[in-house]
Amino acid sequence: MRPIVKTVSSVSTSDPIRVNWRGGRGGFALSIGVDLNPGSLTYTVQHTFDPPDKFSESDYKTNATWRNTAGLTGLTANGEGNIVVPVQAVRLNVTAYSSGSAEITVTQSS
Repeated sequence: MRPIVKTVSSVSTSDPIRVNWRGGRGGFALSIGVDLNPGSLTYTVQHTFDPPDKFSESDYKTNATWRNTAGLTGLTANGEGNIVVPVQAVRLNVTAYSSGSAEITVTQSS
């Protein structure tokens, strides 16, 4: 899977980044990096186990059960982490914002 990048520049969430929950030959593994562009904000990376077809496209972002990802919660600086259990999607949630933007990059092993 090629890296997928989403940017958030307000108190809001990115669109969900759907991943292959089956993983590749080596199993399931996601690498997640968040880079802050100059500014001041607080963010959390979240994931869901809910499959995308459980909701309509427009409802998935808000109605799926989103859980905070360990090690990537309440951060105010660049962060990185990984998820090694199968999830359906991840997203970036900016919870406090003064200025700047946050960019999440997700890469999945294949």
